[in-house]
Amino acid sequence: MPICRYLASRGWVIVMINYRLAPHHPYPEALVDAKRALRWVKENVAAYGDDPGAVAVCGGSAGFESVDTSVIACVRYYPVVDMTNRSKYWRTNHLQNWFLTKICGRRGPFSEKDVAWLEENGSPVCLVDSQAAKPEGLPPFFVLG
Repeated sequence: MPICRYLASRGWVIVMINYRLAPHHPYPEALVDAKRALRWVKENVAAYGDDPGAVAVCGGSAGFESVDTSVIACVRYYPVVDMTNRSKYWRTNHLQNWFLTKICGRRGPFSEKDVAWLEENGSPVCLVDSQAAKPEGLPPFFVLG
């Protein structure tokens, strides 16, 4: 909230969204809700004195439709960026298994097929890697970790 108040005091239009949460609404429902909110912002922000072509997103720890949800920038606070654990950051796959079970609604025991599903659908580092050949399609990111 302090950063939102600061930015608003400097003339920024701040929109705080909410979304459905797992396990009652498994992944990707939260992402769908966030994209719907972003669509609403882009369609309505001009009424609040801002430019729909200059939308940036910012978010904390959380966190497909055929609408334009592109943004000009992204700020992330302490994000988990590799749900597949291919970087071997964690000694075990406990977080990956928790994500697959509690957030995605999948059932173990998990296999390489589940890791492949995560790479394609739910691991930010893999999704960004898939866009690396087209960097012009990615907004600038500021990641605080």
